[in-house]
Amino acid sequence: MPFVIDLGSGNLSDFGNYGLPDEPTVRQDLQDGVDLVTFSGDTLLDGPQCGIIAGNKEINDKVKSNPLKRALRVDKMTLAALVEVLRLYQNPAQLKNKLPTLAHLTRSVDDIHEQTLRIEADLANAIPGSFTVSTVTCTSQVGSGSLPMAGIPSYGLAISVSGDSSYSITQLVDAMRGLARPVIGRMSKGAYLLDLRCLDDETEFVKQLKDLHGVLSVLLPLQAMSIMVKLCWSTSLPAWKQIGRKRKNAGDYRSVLVLRIENLAMTSPWCL
Repeated sequence: MPFVIDLGSGNLSDFGNYGLPDEPTVRQDLQDGVDLVTFSGDTLLDGPQCGIIAGNKEINDKVKSNPLKRALRVDKMTLAALVEVLRLYQNPAQLKNKLPTLAHLTRSVDDIHEQTLRIEADLANAIPGSFTVSTVTCTSQVGSGSLPMAGIPSYGLAISVSGDSSYSITQLVDAMRGLARPVIGRMSKGAYLLDLRCLDDETEFVKQLKDLHGVLSVLLPLQAMSIMVKLCWSTSLPAWKQIGRKRKNAGDYRSVLVLRIENLAMTSPWCL
C-alpha cells in the first residue's frame, strides 16, 4: 500500500542553516521512504498558491490519470511563476535575500529594534494623545501548518489607551485596517501590538500614518450616530409603526435607516 504524507508547508530548505526551528523538508520525507508527498506551493516554498504532489513516478502517473486532475489542474501563469521561484532554490546562499518569507523569518532582532525606535515617534504623533505608544519585546509566531508553536524573538510597537479617552482600541484597529495599505496587528496584554518583523516598506508605512487622524475623527461621530439611532428606534417604536401604516411596515423603515448608516461608513475616508 502506498505511503502518502501531507507535509503542508512545502519546505524545501533546511531551516537549521538559518538558525530557525527545525521543519521537515520534502527531500527528507522522500529519502525516508515516503511514496508521495503533498505540500503547498506558497506557504514556506514562497511561490504561487497551488498544491504539489511529488514522489514515486508510477503512483504519480495514476494520480494524473484521475479525471479530477483535469478539473483541479493549475493554469499556465501559476506554473510559470512556480518555475521562477524554484529556480531560486538552485542558489541556496542567496535564498534568504530572494524569498520574502525567509527574509522576514531570518531578519535580525537588532534591525527590527532600530526600526521600532525610528517609527515610535511618528506613530505617536499620528494618533490622539489619549493613546500611548511604546517599543516592546515580543515573539513572532510562524504559525499556520508550518511551525505552529514556534516563536522567534522580535520587537514591536504596543499601543494602549487611557481609561477616560473618547476613543477605543477597537476604533484604532479599524482605522489601521482602513488605511490605503491596511495594517493588521494583534491584541496582546490589553494593548494593540504591531510586530514589525514583516514591515519591509517603512517609508510607505510612515507616509500613510498622516491619514489616521482623519479616519479616527470619522469613527467617533459615526459610533455616536449609531447609538443615537438605536435609542431612537427603541424609544419611539409606536411612532414608527404609525408612520409605517401609510406605506409598508415599520420593518422597512428600520432597514432603510440601518442601510443609510452602513453607506455612510462605506463612503467615509477610512474605507479607501
